[in-house]
Amino acid sequence: MNKNNQYINFLNRYWNYYKSNRSLLLIIIIIIAVLPAITVQAADNTQNGTNVNLQFEDEGINITFAEVTKSGNTSIDTSSTGPDMPDGYDLVGEF
Repeated sequence: MNKNNQYINFLNRYWNYYKSNRSLLLIIIIIIAVLPAITVQAADNTQNGTNVNLQFEDEGINITFAEVTKSGNTSIDTSSTGPDMPDGYDLVGEF
């Protein structure tokens, strides 16, 4: 088989593959085009108001904000070490 026939054979195989899979290719192209426009917003767990209480049951932590002026999302990270609490803050419970 000469080079020209190999090239034609390759093009025929590629074209047949494309014809049989073009709907899949079109779906993939659409997903790639639309995906950056999709955003996921986490639900706000901190509502605005006074004495707003949040409970993180998995961590056993309860937080109360005296005043929240704008709702948002509050998260926590736990650690077994850390600095002393600043003045004006109290820890309640066993640590």
